[in-house]
Amino acid sequence: MLDEAEAVHMKLLDFNQTRRAMTLIDVLIVIATLALLVTVVLFGGLLRPRRSSRIGCVNNLKQVGLAFRMWGNDHGDKFPWQVAAKDGGTLEFSNTVQVWRHFDIASNEMNSPRILTCPYDAQRSKTNVWPIGNQNISYFIGVDADETRPNSILSGDRNLSTNNSVLSGVVTFRTAAKARWTTAIHKNLGIIALADGSAQEVSGRSLFQCITNAGLPLRLSIP
Repeated sequence: MLDEAEAVHMKLLDFNQTRRAMTLIDVLIVIATLALLVTVVLFGGLLRPRRSSRIGCVNNLKQVGLAFRMWGNDHGDKFPWQVAAKDGGTLEFSNTVQVWRHFDIASNEMNSPRILTCPYDAQRSKTNVWPIGNQNISYFIGVDADETRPNSILSGDRNLSTNNSVLSGVVTFRTAAKARWTTAIHKNLGIIALADGSAQEVSGRSLFQCITNAGLPLRLSIP
């Protein structure tokens, strides 16, 4: 009987040790799983807003392109900066810093001015009302855009540079070699809308080809 009791006792000890070992393994697995989840959530949280902001800009610029094409349908298939003020356009302002006028003239087609501000452009502020100012605009105007040339650049993110500082005013690119995106807004990336109504994310490497395809010299009016 004593031997049987000792045997039972030993089995109980083995069971308890096994249970403790399994419990420790379970705890370690839970800790590792939680650590992985926290890493995924934090890392994903850092990337998601930036990516979503770019998607938002693509959508914004598609709406801008559609609005200008709708405006053009009522004005001889021309964009506002190709039409004289007496005929309802903004031609007289195409070589000035008053970029807002080109967007403001198409307010009926754009509905809300909120689409003109990138959520990651810290230097610009959204507004819900017209008229607007340059301080509400994150996008440049391609002064040479033409509906008959689908690859011509209609609009895009304003964080363009030739010397690491964001350009402003009416800028002429005579060569695409020096064109760069700055780290502002989309971190060395940008969104460009073409005269055919499309909008796409353009890397620094692709920017050269995009400008070249548009045709040089290229004039941009940057707010």
